[in-house]
Parts: sequence; structure tokens; C-alpha cells
Amino acid sequence: MLQDELESIKEIDYFAGKEFIPEDELYRELLETYVKKLPIREQKIRECLDRQDMKQLMIEVHTLKSNSKAIGAMEMFQRARELEECAVQKDIDRISQLIDPFLEKLAVLQEQMQIFIKEKEHQPGTQTDHKKVIALLKELIQRLDSFDSDGAARLVDALWKFHYQEEEYMLMKLLEQQVDEFEYAAASNSTKKLLEIAMKQDR
Repeated sequence: MLQDELESIKEIDYFAGKEFIPEDELYRELLETYVKKLPIREQKIRECLDRQDMKQLMIEVHTLKSNSKAIGAMEMFQRARELEECAVQKDIDRISQLIDPFLEKLAVLQEQMQIFIKEKEHQPGTQTDHKKVIALLKELIQRLDSFDSDGAARLVDALWKFHYQEEEYMLMKLLEQQVDEFEYAAASNSTKKLLEIAMKQDR
């Protein structure tokens, strides 16, 4: 049972996560996606710090903040929110004070969450539930049109629970990057292409 598994992970509040993701199956998928992305998030944050790129740092920690709240990683959510506020204010001195404890906490969270990593591949030709994919893609377009970055990121994570053929898989990877970088128009175009493919497959 997912709740029992999460009892050993002090960094995650199961009930806080359930407020955003009522279904355990989807919650587990998002936990897996979250931990797999942590090394990339850390690398991007470090690169922003090296360049002193406060605008991009704000984007990276905002994404981490939103995703952390969605899975119930509330302490990481609070730390990312504080770091985001400092990036907005371009308070480099305060960021210098916060960053080491922030990265240490990120490493602890990543280590604790390793139990959710499963090696999965999106095999070409594998059957999937096209109607659910279509519904998620339509909702994603609405989120992108309203500039709802948090909602869009959660929907992209939800879409990764399905299997895709090669063309769709590449579009999904591109879409994920576009949503992470707040490229709303480009992400909307990618989503519409995926929707067109899914609707053809559902006929």
C-alpha cells in the first residue's frame, strides 16, 4: 500500500500529496517521475548559479516548487519557494546562504525516493488507453492557454504513465521540455500534434 511505503520517507506527506492526486496509482507514477527528474533539476539549478542567471534560476526552482507540492514534499516546496523569491529579488547574498542546505535536502530526498524508480521504456507499438490520453491532452491545451504552468506540469507527468510509439515519444519529450521552460505556444502546438495522433489511433 502506497501510504505504508511513504511512512519510511519523512520528506513526503502522503495526505498533502493526496489532495492533488487522489488515485494511488497516479500518485505512484508522479513520485517515480519526480525522483527521476531530480538529478536534471539539480544540474540546471547549479548551472544557473554558475552563470548567476536569476531569471532561469527562478524558472527552475518554480518548477521544482510546484512539483514538490504536488507530491507532498512540503519541506522541499518551502525551500524552493524561498529560493524562488530570492531569485525574483536577485538577492545573490541570500541565495548563497540558502543554496547549500537546499542542495543537501535535495540529495536526501532523492536518496529516500529511490524505491520509486522503476526501469521503464515506452516500447513502440504497445497498446494504451487512447481515450484517457485524449482527455488529458485536451485538458492540457486548456491549461496552456490559461498559462497554468503547475497544472500543465502535472498533466505532462500524468501522460507519461502511458506507452507511446516512437513519434509520440519524441513529441512527449519535446513537450515536457517546453512546459518546463514555460514555452506555452510551442507546448500547445506539440500537444495538438499529440492529440491529432491519439484521435487517429482511437478511430
